[in-house]
Amino acid sequence: MSKILFLFLFFPAFVFAQTAKEYFKSANQKADSAKYSEAELLYTKAITIDSQYTDAYWNRGQVRGELKDIKGCIQDLDKVILLNPKNIRAFSVRAGAKYFQKDFSGAISDYTAVILMAPNNAAAYAGRASAKNALRDYNGAIADYSYAISANDNHKGDYFNNRGNVKLRLDDYKGAIADFTESIKTDASGIAYMSRGSAEQHEHDYKDALSDFTEAIETYKYKNQSAKGASAVAYEGRGEVKQDAGDYKGALDDFEQALVINPTFGKAYYWRGEMKNKISDKEGACSDWQTAVNLGFKQAMDDINKYCK
Repeated sequence: MSKILFLFLFFPAFVFAQTAKEYFKSANQKADSAKYSEAELLYTKAITIDSQYTDAYWNRGQVRGELKDIKGCIQDLDKVILLNPKNIRAFSVRAGAKYFQKDFSGAISDYTAVILMAPNNAAAYAGRASAKNALRDYNGAIADYSYAISANDNHKGDYFNNRGNVKLRLDDYKGAIADFTESIKTDASGIAYMSRGSAEQHEHDYKDALSDFTEAIETYKYKNQSAKGASAVAYEGRGEVKQDAGDYKGALDDFEQALVINPTFGKAYYWRGEMKNKISDKEGACSDWQTAVNLGFKQAMDDINKYCK
């Protein structure tokens, strides 16, 4: 037997095996190329070799997130936190994953852990506020959004807008209007204009509500294709304000414009049916209500039962 063959047959196998770091490096390259399934397998091989490889658990968790395996992502973050209980980033990402899974209590627990380690973390307060809002703890949500606002980070406009929406749920329309106004000062977004318009509508301030919905429409007017859906919502919202103000013809025009932009907008069909019914177009109204029901807007069924049978 030759010396070379002897060495090949009897030299320890681990000499030829890849190390955990080599698998990790190869996995990173796959992840960078968006080959997430291949990356996941390579991270798993690295972890099999080194069960304490925190970075491998972290990166595998990220690619599992890309693969929509939220449960697997959380399991990897569990391991990261077990190996490093002060990893703020892992707690933050796990909180977001739990929120996505509608585990709002679990999300609150993780955001609270972040806050205990980093008391000025505005994003953690805002995240916890969103989870509290989902659990209908509106006062708790307002308190957390208030702290996020006081932290003065780059997302203050979003925090004002979100706090305003919570106040809407509490029928605090004046407080909501004040928050939406602050949001608009920071970032004059179409969403903020529509939100303020809705609050003004509740206050029967139709003039300002119409102005805000019109601003929202203008905001979306020159944006890309992705803004079209929001533009349809703005037209539909302005139509509701015009209806409340008694301008049925103007409302009908806005609902029709919403449907030109989004022909599958069930709510707009419902309201267009309402306007047609008011101008004695019963056949057109019933047709619109049936279309609304077919598109999932079940509220229209009440009108069908009342007027169309």
